Amino acid sequence: MIIKILNLLISISSLLGFLVWDKIKLIFRIRSKEFNICSIIFSANRPLQLDTLLKSIVKNLDKKISIYVLYKVNSSRMNLSYDKLINSYAGWNQIYFIKEENSFKDSINNLLNLIEKHLKGTTQLLFFVDDQILYKSINLSNIKNLLENSFVASFRFGKNTKYSFILDKKQNIKQYRYKFKNDIYQWSPTFIRDELSYLFSFDSSTIPLDLFKIFTKNLIYKGPNSLETTMNYSKFLYKSLNLKISSLSLQSAVNLVITVSQKETINRGDFIDLDYFLNMFENGWRLELDKNIITNINSPHINFGGILIREGVIKNV
Repeated sequence: MIIKILNLLISISSLLGFLVWDKIKLIFRIRSKEFNICSIIFSANRPLQLDTLLKSIVKNLDKKISIYVLYKVNSSRMNLSYDKLINSYAGWNQIYFIKEENSFKDSINNLLNLIEKHLKGTTQLLFFVDDQILYKSINLSNIKNLLENSFVASFRFGKNTKYSFILDKKQNIKQYRYKFKNDIYQWSPTFIRDELSYLFSFDSSTIPLDLFKIFTKNLIYKGPNSLETTMNYSKFLYKSLNLKISSLSLQSAVNLVITVSQKETINRGDFIDLDYFLNMFENGWRLELDKNIITNINSPHINFGGILIREGVIKNV
């Protein structure tokens, strides 16, 4: 309970400090004109699913965006599979793999320091997790246009997003006070319990690097899931100030909920053992999203539409 109270205070003060400093920079015109976007992917013991995400990113994400994969393995066998995966992307100069050797907190803060050395000016982070698939194209102008409307932008929502599989309930942007202009939705999250009011997410959403650094340095957490949870303790301040979230008109990414790789939080789903997919990866199978179901996606998370393919043979997941 004490840790939760500390995280609550840290999360709110972190967001408040960021907002005040951002306002000062705006008033005194000291914001950097240089604007950068890079992506961070969190992966743990899911080489087959990470490969699926990376293939979708290579196909659909702007090539000017650098990708940093922070991954964790729990066995030598899993490590060999990640080595095989990493070698298969050796020709992609914008993709960097960083193994989590120590604590997650040390690893993520070291990565952020590395990103800061490479990028000058204002930087936005675009996050993904390894059970996601990016099935629509995203370019730099898409992201920049979204971030002109809000500093939290998400590619897991759109007008087709009318359901939450995780919460098993209906949700719709049009239930909010929203604006739609130039193919962009903008809305104010409320205290309604749905995903459209969930603020800081690692599921194809953005967070300013300066804010994320404050969170990662000061909050108390063990892994990505508990970090995401504690960042969202600041939701009261965000919502009270009527701050915004933005998305494109159509959802661009989806989580294929078929495995569990962490124990910090338990989500809804019928899960397949990780060893099954490890065997599939070792034996040359690849995981894809069935193109025929894309028009049926109505939630940020789904548990259908995954197919395994090898040499023309197709298996439903």
